Amino acid sequence: MTHFPFLSCAAALVLGCLPAAAELQWYGDPAKGRQVFDNLNFEGAVKHSAGSGSIKPDKDPELGPIWRIHKPAADKRAEIRGAAGWSFHHGKGGVMKQGVTYYIGWRYKFEMPDKKTGGWACFQWKSYPLPGSPEADFNQNYPLTMGYDGRDLSLTSHAADWTHKRSGVVRLWSAPVKIGTWVSVVLAIRPSRDAKTGCVEIWLDGEKQKLATGGTRFFGKTMDGSEVAPKWGAYNRNAVGTEIDVCLADLRIATDLKSAMPEPLAKRAKKQ
Repeated sequence: MTHFPFLSCAAALVLGCLPAAAELQWYGDPAKGRQVFDNLNFEGAVKHSAGSGSIKPDKDPELGPIWRIHKPAADKRAEIRGAAGWSFHHGKGGVMKQGVTYYIGWRYKFEMPDKKTGGWACFQWKSYPLPGSPEADFNQNYPLTMGYDGRDLSLTSHAADWTHKRSGVVRLWSAPVKIGTWVSVVLAIRPSRDAKTGCVEIWLDGEKQKLATGGTRFFGKTMDGSEVAPKWGAYNRNAVGTEIDVCLADLRIATDLKSAMPEPLAKRAKKQ
């Protein structure tokens, strides 16, 4: 089994480490261009084929500078991969640490035909295997995903070995979201390979959400492999056949809720 240089919460306390001070650790500023992301992923309908989508800064009439992700109908994927300097990469560093709760906030608007589709991923909390490591060392492709089907936004947990144990796929939450309407999302994620430590919470438009599993917090393993990174965009076979634009604004990662929460629309618009 491959081991990685993370400290558990208990070990951090033994070493005298205090909880992270409230701060904004990363901001996906459109003015800085794609350098704020680790990578951009595109894929056609055939696995690993080249895609023809685009991800670029744009200007929204309501919010001003935004990111626009365009996935053509024929493609399977157009996604942002990772927050540069923040996402964890084995051997390359990254601000993210195991056992610390991070607040990942952004604003969404979906532009697509007015129809219900199969749910496609608009956000992934994604793990990647260490190149050359045994397959047994990696069994949790994406611990958390958010999906959209043209009607509802949803959050799903995928436990370790979920591909063989379908009971490990748990739908945590869903809410109606209209096409063409801005909504804000904050996920509080505590990355951990320990299912009793890792957890997730969600806010929609500033309101903390109750989960289908009960309460407002779900515990489970939230990282695996050699890399862990957020991904935003449009992806999976249910996205094929539909032209989709995912508009993103106010991309933030922080150690406190206030720093990650997107500004109210009225306040954001006045700055434009």
